[in-house]
Amino acid sequence: MNEKIISPGVFTKESDKTFLAAGVSNIGAAFIGPTLTGQAFMPIQVNSGNEYDELFGGDYEYSYIPYSVKRYIKNGCAPIIVRVLSTEGWSDTETNGPNDALEIFDSTGKTAAILVATSGSTFPTFTSINGNNTNFVLSASTGYVSASFDLANNNHIEKIFGTSPEHKNGNALAASLYCYSLLKYTANTNTLTAPTGTVSTGSLSNLTFTTNASYSPAHTPYITSQTLNNSKYNLFRFKTIFDGTSANKLYKVVIDSITKPASGSTDYGTFNVVVRSFDDTDTIPNPLETFSNCSLDPNSSNYVLKKIGNQYSTIDSNGKITVYGEYEQKSKYIRIDEAVGINSLPNQVVPFGYTSYYNIFSGSTMPDIPTKSYQGTADIYNSKIPWGINFDNKDVAEYFSPIADGAEAITATSLSLDDKFGHNSSSLYSGSLSASTAPTEMLKFVVGFQGGFDGTAPNKGKAMGSSITSTNAFGFDCSTSTAKGTIAFKKGLDTISNPDEFDINMIVAPGIMQQYHSQVTSHARQICSDRQDCFYLMDSVGLNDNIATAVSSVSGIDDNYTGTYYPWVKISNPTLGKQQWVPPTTLLPATFAFNDKTAAEWYAPAGLNRGGLTDAIDVRNRLTHSERDTLYEGRVNPIASFPNQGIVAWGQKTLQKKASSLDRINVRRLLISLKKFIASSGRYITFEPNSNSTRNQFLSIVNPYIDSVKRNNGVYDYKVVMDETNNSPDVIDRLALVGDIYIQPTRGGEFVKLNFNLMPTGSSFK
Repeated sequence: MNEKIISPGVFTKESDKTFLAAGVSNIGAAFIGPTLTGQAFMPIQVNSGNEYDELFGGDYEYSYIPYSVKRYIKNGCAPIIVRVLSTEGWSDTETNGPNDALEIFDSTGKTAAILVATSGSTFPTFTSINGNNTNFVLSASTGYVSASFDLANNNHIEKIFGTSPEHKNGNALAASLYCYSLLKYTANTNTLTAPTGTVSTGSLSNLTFTTNASYSPAHTPYITSQTLNNSKYNLFRFKTIFDGTSANKLYKVVIDSITKPASGSTDYGTFNVVVRSFDDTDTIPNPLETFSNCSLDPNSSNYVLKKIGNQYSTIDSNGKITVYGEYEQKSKYIRIDEAVGINSLPNQVVPFGYTSYYNIFSGSTMPDIPTKSYQGTADIYNSKIPWGINFDNKDVAEYFSPIADGAEAITATSLSLDDKFGHNSSSLYSGSLSASTAPTEMLKFVVGFQGGFDGTAPNKGKAMGSSITSTNAFGFDCSTSTAKGTIAFKKGLDTISNPDEFDINMIVAPGIMQQYHSQVTSHARQICSDRQDCFYLMDSVGLNDNIATAVSSVSGIDDNYTGTYYPWVKISNPTLGKQQWVPPTTLLPATFAFNDKTAAEWYAPAGLNRGGLTDAIDVRNRLTHSERDTLYEGRVNPIASFPNQGIVAWGQKTLQKKASSLDRINVRRLLISLKKFIASSGRYITFEPNSNSTRNQFLSIVNPYIDSVKRNNGVYDYKVVMDETNNSPDVIDRLALVGDIYIQPTRGGEFVKLNFNLMPTGSSFK
C-alpha cells in the first residue's frame, strides 16, 4: 500500500527480519528402551539427570538407557525418552487351593512360605516335613531338601528357592522350583518359628505363561463410602501415573481428617489425600504430596477429581496423542479413576474404607496380612497410625508383587471404618467409628497399590551383554515380526514418528541390534527415512560377534539416515558398582552431542578432536589398521583405541551404498539441520500471498542462516532461488510457492596423504 505524503518531514519505518523459526533451539535425540519406572510409550523430554531419575527411576541394571541418557545430557542436550514395556503375561487359573502352590505352615498354623512351580517344570509331590526351631527338611517324591528360617543360615529358604521365577538354582530338587512369593509375617522379628510338620501335599500344577496380558499401571482397591441408607458406594480408586511392576511399591495413599457433614445438612464432607512413600513409616512419614480439604461435591473447587486430576493420554501408531478425562492432572504421582455415578452420590457420603485386595495366586490360602488398629489391650493410642495394612512391617512388600491373570479378590482384606471401634481405654473414645461423635484423628486409613505389571512373563530373565539373543533382549523377544518384544519396540518407535508432534534429530535404542533384532532396526530406519529429519544410530552385532559378522549384518542395507559402529566398549558404572561391556550406541550419543556443542552438526563426529568416547575404558576388539579397512569398506565405522590418545570413533560413514556426499554422516546431518530450520521458517509464509514481498521475507531468513553455516565450514557455497523463475503463473494458480536451494556441502578430510620428498644437497626451496 502506497503512503500518501502531503507536507515535508522525516518518516521512519521498521522491518523486523530477525525472527527465528520456532522449535529449532533445543532439539535432541529420542531414546527408546526399558527403564526402571515411568509412563510407558509416552515420549517425555528430560532436561537434567535429576529429572530423568524422578521420571524414570534412575539407573537400571537391565537397560543401557540411563547411562546413555545421562552422558548425553551432560553435553547440554535435552533428550526425549520412550519407555518400552511388553504385552506378555502369566496366569494361574487353578481353583482347588493346595494344588496351586506348596504352603509351609509355622507352629501357629500361619503360612510361613509359598513355593510355586514355574512354566514347564515338574513340581514334585511333597510327603512330609520335619524340623526344629531353625531348620527343617522337606521330603518329596523325588528326594528332599534342607532349608531354614534363620536369615544367617546358608540354607535359608530364600537362598534355596529364591524369591522370583527368574531365579535358577543348581540344587537337584530346587532346580525345577522357583519361589515366586515368599511371605513371612511375625510381630517383631525377622525369623519364623519352624514348621510343625504341616505341608500341602499333592502334585502341584505349573503356572501358565501367556501372551494375552499386558503392561499396566498399579491401582488401589476402590475407595468405598460409609454405609448410608443400607447402601455402600464405590467412590473412586487411585492409579499410578507410572506403569509397570515397580509402580506397586512406589507409593501408598492415606486418607485422613475425614469429616462428615451434619445430619440433614446440604454440605459435603471433607477429607485429605496424602501420597506417601511406600517405604516410609507411620512414625517417620515421608509425604510426597498432600491434597487437603477434598470433597465429593462436583461443583466445588475442592472436588477431589479436580484437585488430583483424572486425565491420562494414549498415543497411537501414527504418533497421535489422545487425552482422556475431564480434569487436568495435578498430582505428579497418581490420578483418580472414578466409579460410575460418582457425580450423583448423596452429599453425606465420605470415604470410609476400601474393597478387597487381590490374591497373588488364585485358589491358594494367603497368609494373614498384618494390620494396625486402635483395639486390643496391648495397643497404645497413636494418632499417626492409620487403619489398614501395616506397611511398617516390611514383609508386607511381598504382598504387592505382580498379580496373575485370574487372581481372586480376598474378601477378608476389605476395610470399612463402620466395623471399627475406638480405643478401649476409658480415657479415649471407645465407641463405634460410624457414630457422628467419632473423633477425626481416628478416621484415617491407608491403601496400597496392586496390579502394576511390566508385561513380561516373570519367569523370563532379562538378558544383557553377551547374553542378548534374538529372543531375549532385556526380557523382550524380538525374534520375529509378531514377537511381543518386536511389537513393543515398534510401538515405542511409532510414538515419535510424527514430526509435527515431536521434534528430534536422532533415534537411539541401545542394545537393539541388526544381527538379532532386524525387525525393530528396520522399523527405526523406516521412521527416519519417512521423517527425513533425524538420524538413526544403530547397533549392528553383539558383544562377541566378529568383524565379518558386523560387516555381513549390514550388507543388505542401503540407507543414508543410519550409521553403525564396531566393537562394544567397556565402561565403569559407579551407580551399579561394576564395570560392564556396553554396545557402541550407549556412548555415541554423547559423542555426537559433544561434536555439536564444540563445533556443529555438519562436522564429522569422529577422530581425536570430536570423536572421543570419553567414558570408555576398553574395547572388546583392539582393531588393526587392516581390520579398520575391512570395517570401513563394509560401511561399519570402527571404534579405535590409540595408546595415550583414548578410544575414539574412527569413521563417519552412513549405510548408503552409492558413493556420494550422503555416504558421510556429517553431510546427512548437515541436510537434517538445514531442512529443520528452513522447513520451520517456511511455516511463517504458509497461506501468505505468493508475491515478491513474501518471497523476499523468506529469503531474508534463509540466506543469513545458510551464510552462517558457510562461515562455519558447513558448505562451500550455496544459492537460494525463490522468484518468478520458479514461481510462474501456472505454479501460483496451483497454490504452490516454490523455492530451490542449492548447496555444496563441505567434505571432511578423512584420508590425510603426506608426501615426503628427499632432495639432494644444494637444492633450493625458494
